[in-house]
Amino acid sequence: MTPLRWLVRDHALAFCSRTPGAARLRARSRHGAATAGHLLDQPVARAAVSTLAVRARGGFDE
Repeated sequence: MTPLRWLVRDHALAFCSRTPGAARLRARSRHGAATAGHLLDQPVARAAVSTLAVRARGGFDE
């Protein structure tokens, strides 16, 4: 199982454990947005670090 699948499964299990009955559309939408936000946090942070490294070496100087 890939780390992405683990993360999505963990979020789904957490959502099910915190929802006593059938989840409404609004709650499912919020959960999906929170999962997507969590999935985007790491790549954005890595891109920022890569940008700083390239900038420190003068990669963006013209």
